[in-house]
Amino acid sequence: MTVTINKSSVPHKVDFATPLSDVICHIKEDGAVIVRGFMDVETIQKLQEEVDTAVEKGSFGPRYQEYNEEAGEIPKHEIYKRGEGKKTKHMKNLALTSETFRNDVLNHKWMHAVCEQIYGEEFGDYWMNCAHILHLEPGEKAQFFHRDTGVYRVSDFRRRLNDPEFMINFLVSLTEFREDNGATQLIPGSHKWDAAHPPTFYGSDEAVPAILEPGDAVVYLGSLFHGAGENRSLDYRRGMIVSMHPAHFTPMESHFHLPKEIVESMTPLAQQMVGWRTMNNQNKIPIWQAGDDKIEDVLRLQHKEVY
Repeated sequence: MTVTINKSSVPHKVDFATPLSDVICHIKEDGAVIVRGFMDVETIQKLQEEVDTAVEKGSFGPRYQEYNEEAGEIPKHEIYKRGEGKKTKHMKNLALTSETFRNDVLNHKWMHAVCEQIYGEEFGDYWMNCAHILHLEPGEKAQFFHRDTGVYRVSDFRRRLNDPEFMINFLVSLTEFREDNGATQLIPGSHKWDAAHPPTFYGSDEAVPAILEPGDAVVYLGSLFHGAGENRSLDYRRGMIVSMHPAHFTPMESHFHLPKEIVESMTPLAQQMVGWRTMNNQNKIPIWQAGDDKIEDVLRLQHKEVY
């Protein structure tokens, strides 16, 4: 199925005053929405200060082998590596590194309101798949268009437009996202493409850049084709992605290694996001238990008051 979108009007721009029902409608129709002022400038500055050292020490995307693409198919694991970028840093472990991430990001009320609308009826509880700082240096080439749900084998079996979505991403701008410094490129409506629609990897006329000011966010479904743009500027481009999915799925990023004292400084909701609490599916059946008991009870887990 091919879906035609008016590029001049998408992604729609919303703020916290926009009715949540309208926001969800835009996400389901276009696959993405831009949120103005998702985080305030002071919070962005605190987050930047907490991650700066780790980003500076971090290495660029994983090296990949050079394949003769005309001679045969490139292994899928190498395709994944190419998506990491030779001049892009992926700084992970945010829940350990940043107090602002633990307190402000993981408890973001609007973010959770969106997740509840997307997942509640279909799946029940949800948790964090992963969270990264995405730092693009000048000279980084455009990333190929892809769907983040490709990490799930089950995504190949989604066939109908009304099949449930099982990943939603919140990409927050920590610096400006401009067309010349690698703003994320989105193909609105591509979450509705079925197997009959040939995938688009580079240079799509249907793609639009997500132009953002620091603190803005683009919220997009994992089934939407997207990719980081080319950084033709002299500035780095930095963002933070927080990926959420149903509790049914195993996250890409584990948080078992977090010291208990750090986890106990978090709210119950934030603890759930990093897998330190038992959750329920859409039928109120417990998921992620310790025997027949809740993880938090077995661990005698303390928590911070609601943030």
